[in-house]
Amino acid sequence: MPHWQTIVALGIVAVTLLIFCFRLLGPKKAGGGCGKDCGCGKSPVAKK
Repeated sequence: MPHWQTIVALGIVAVTLLIFCFRLLGPKKAGGGCGKDCGCGKSPVAKK
């Protein structure tokens, strides 16, 4: 039987991967211009 630390470490890695994938593939926030040239289709805001 594997050591309990190995099981805990694998669990933490699995949860981290799930959170990463959910945030990467999850729904995008609507609205809010970024103001940068990121390719989102919104023109940058001109600063005076």
